[in-house]
Amino acid sequence: MKPTSFDGMTKAPHRTAQLTARWRWLSFGVRAEDTATQVRKIVQVNAGVWLLIGTVLIFNALFWLIGNEALIQSGLWQWPVMLAAPTVWWLNARRHLHAARWLMILLAMVDCLLAVAGGQGTASTVHVYFLLFAVMTPTLFAVEEWPATLILVVTNLGMFLALQFGHWPAHPAFALLDAHTQAMMIQSMVVSCVLILILMTMLTEIAAADNENRLIRLAETDPLTGLPNRRQFRQALEAEGSRMAREGGSFVLGVFDLDHFKRVNDEWGHDAGDQALVHIGHVVQGQLRAYDLVARTGGEEFVLLLPHTDLAEARLVVERIRQALEKDPFTYSGQARVITVSIGLALVSDAATMDQRLRQADEAMYQAKHEGRNRVCCAP
Repeated sequence: MKPTSFDGMTKAPHRTAQLTARWRWLSFGVRAEDTATQVRKIVQVNAGVWLLIGTVLIFNALFWLIGNEALIQSGLWQWPVMLAAPTVWWLNARRHLHAARWLMILLAMVDCLLAVAGGQGTASTVHVYFLLFAVMTPTLFAVEEWPATLILVVTNLGMFLALQFGHWPAHPAFALLDAHTQAMMIQSMVVSCVLILILMTMLTEIAAADNENRLIRLAETDPLTGLPNRRQFRQALEAEGSRMAREGGSFVLGVFDLDHFKRVNDEWGHDAGDQALVHIGHVVQGQLRAYDLVARTGGEEFVLLLPHTDLAEARLVVERIRQALEKDPFTYSGQARVITVSIGLALVSDAATMDQRLRQADEAMYQAKHEGRNRVCCAP
């Protein structure tokens, strides 16, 4: 029988690091205290800069490949906007978030106007980008910034309609393009708008999924140590009980408490106490098997779930934990202190007795304390 794996439950900090790495190139201005919505808006604005720069570079390369004077001139006119675009990152990094959003949209609008005035006119339908900006603006601005959203949406719609019905003449060289190339230019403008909209939508969905995962971790993870909390432990316990009812076997529950932990708080302060708990959690996790689970249930008390295990094997695991803590003192402000634990174990061979055996493991832990601490006791 294959033991239940709780690896995904005990690696929440690792997953958080992965999410941080994912947004590394889009995280200018993001802070730990930001809400999920704030993070999403900042990431979207930063992504908009990358899309602006990438679009200008790609179309410039295409224009030079075609070799038409009107297109080349149009592309060159857009370079100042592309060079100014990283200013948005600078504003976000300095937490001028509202200004960064405004600048992002304004730069995009100016870039489109320069493409029109620089040679393309309305012949290539480049002005369709104003529709894209009108659609994207509400996703970039916060709800409370609705006046800015309304102004920019109306302005972009107005710009599109004015150019669509007013007609801006293209550079004379544009007429030298054959019909196929002109059609290709029109299609490329529409397709690029759709692709940008798809990318921004995907970014929104990814950010929403990350936020959902973050909320799940907050609900199931101890915020101090990053270990599973009581709620996640109960879920894992019920899952292991169901597995045992189907497949048979046994598992072991453990309860352990830090010895003389109050002395750490009294002598070094509560900040040291918090860091000591993080240290304990890290050391314990390092000694567990991939399918074991350790959770913090409150204060300095932790619980263990050791699936598909008998008492003899469980005792080897927790002795390894106890010895590792003895050999790895907690250090704070240059001072070291060995923090030991008292551990109680109880064997569960019947799913109906899980809660009873958990209480008995707790009683065994207190027995370990009464017998001198820094030891392991097993419930009968």
